[in-house]
Order: sequence, then structure tokens, then C-alpha cells
Amino acid sequence: PEVEVSSWALRADISKNLFVVTPYAGLGVNLSNIDVTGSGATWDGDMTETVYYGGLEWNLMILHLGLEIGRSGGETYGKLGARLAL
Repeated sequence: PEVEVSSWALRADISKNLFVVTPYAGLGVNLSNIDVTGSGATWDGDMTETVYYGGLEWNLMILHLGLEIGRSGGETYGKLGARLAL
């Protein structure tokens, strides 16, 4: 079978830098499409999900730590992250 997948995301964020901490919030939409063909059959599926999220980023010199909680497609998720900003 032949499979073709495409995915797009559109986001809008708002944030405020408060010296060491940056709170943020946002909303968006995820658009996905999958097409499967083979053995004389075709299947096509489209999906659209709304995304809501908010979080905090701590800026400690070159180390940035993040915490995010959100809701997408009826599921709640959480993320922790760290990155170096040189």
C-alpha cells in the first residue's frame, strides 16, 4: 500500500517577560490528512483538533527551564523541558 500523510499546525501565543519568569498562553489548531491506497482500495481521513495551552519558562542565565500544560483533541498533556541559550 501507498501512504501519504500531511500535517499542519497554526498557533497564536501571548507572553510577558517578568525578569526571570515568562508566563505564556496560547491556542491553535492542528490539521492532519492521511491517504492510503493499494489492493484496489482507497482510504482517506481528515482530522482537525483545537489546542489550548499555558506554561512558564524560567530563564536562568543560559539555562531555560519550561513547564507547559495543555489540551488537544480531548486529551490533557504536560511537558517539561530544558534548553541552553548561547
